[in-house]
Amino acid sequence: VFAVPEGMAALVRGEHSSAGFGMLPELSLTTKATTDASTSLVFVGDQLNRSVWPELQKLYGHGNELLCVTSNSARTRLASACKSRDSQFAAIWLWASADEDIVPLQQLPGHASSVVQLAFSPDDRSLVSVSKDRHVCVYALQPDGSYSLATKQKVHKRIVWTCGWAHDSRLFATGSRDDTMILWGHVASALSFSSAVTAVAFAKPEMSTKEGTYVIAVGLESGWVHLVAASAAADGKWEMATTQSIRAHAATVTRLAWHPTTAGLMVSTSQDTSVVLLQLGRGEGGTIE
Repeated sequence: VFAVPEGMAALVRGEHSSAGFGMLPELSLTTKATTDASTSLVFVGDQLNRSVWPELQKLYGHGNELLCVTSNSARTRLASACKSRDSQFAAIWLWASADEDIVPLQQLPGHASSVVQLAFSPDDRSLVSVSKDRHVCVYALQPDGSYSLATKQKVHKRIVWTCGWAHDSRLFATGSRDDTMILWGHVASALSFSSAVTAVAFAKPEMSTKEGTYVIAVGLESGWVHLVAASAAADGKWEMATTQSIRAHAATVTRLAWHPTTAGLMVSTSQDTSVVLLQLGRGEGGTIE
């Protein structure tokens, strides 16, 4: 657990206007420059103030290396999972903040293999997990503050790579190596793509052109990012259509995240080691900058 550097917090709030961060290029066997040389010096004081995250606490408990970690909206719970080949180590660890420390709260069984992503619902009432065992588990908040397994489903045919909640906590999406994204509500609905779905992220309602429609960013193993519009159909299922597409990366898209206040602004990361900032248009016919 790390603390946010004071200078970093000021920069995020827009209160800092000094030179940018220092950057160390990846080590290699070549002597050729990989980036343009900076014309300004980076002082030790700036690095300590803005780029060094002081460690607050180490959390022990997992038997293998961590694969994913997330926190709830209230910042009172952490959930983490590690690499595992059996149910013994596949349990999700739930952590709680107590005074100034973070302590283990409980372990959540349900999976038989590595959990690869976790996501709390925005209202903190549910926790969804996806795993290499192809199962999707949803854990529900109990009156005493703990979580318990509410449902366990196996709909995807291959490893489930990603999950994410809508802003109103009414539904969530999962993506899999079987090239499909599934929306989970009262009825599950699937949409197929040309390659494995590796990242999903719901947009804020401002991105929608019609009330009751959800906009979802979908990242693929091929490096493409698609915008999908989903609306409820009469039979309770979801009607989904791709509205925009962009080749954002040269390799697998690993994560997508929308800006919390600026509509249409999104960041994506990839196995090609790049971070891309995307400006996506609102609704059909929008432009990508």
